[in-house]
Amino acid sequence: LSYARSALPVEGLGAGPDRLVRRFFRDLVVAVRRHASPPSAQIHGFIDQQIPPGSDKESLSLALATAQVFVPLYSERYLGRSLPGREWACFRDRVKRVGLAEPVRRFVPVLWAPLSGPSVTMDPPGLREALARDADKRGYAEEGLVGLLKVPEYRPSYQAVVKSLAERIVVLAEDSPDRKSTRLN
Repeated sequence: LSYARSALPVEGLGAGPDRLVRRFFRDLVVAVRRHASPPSAQIHGFIDQQIPPGSDKESLSLALATAQVFVPLYSERYLGRSLPGREWACFRDRVKRVGLAEPVRRFVPVLWAPLSGPSVTMDPPGLREALARDADKRGYAEEGLVGLLKVPEYRPSYQAVVKSLAERIVVLAEDSPDRKSTRLN
């Protein structure tokens, strides 16, 4: 899972601005496990919040080197930051090297927060298709997934989007390419 990290420090495990990212990640991992083929040794997800503070980039590099699917949480902040872009490029380049003609096919983008201004004209890869696939989910295109998480009336839409994402992730992961490694620079 790739997202724009908050600049604010996190006081406790349940605190901080990235707590909704953590909540979504946990929900998505549960949904992926539910849809995946019977038990495997595969790790069902990675988020950088699993890396202890002060650690180097080795864990992140390893995750990008072995991931079968890349899930970017698109927001204005995400599209304007360099680290998410490097993660994105690292994964795309690795998938290209293993011979997939359409590396972006391995991306399962999420509209995390509504895009406006210059972000809209950027047309992030896969976002149009993702929104079209989940067009029937009330509030998703207007509020983004973080909006669905915050508003109780949107809970059914949130759960439907998570289920749709998990199903797509499982299909792609179970049809995985060669696992050549690469390092994040």
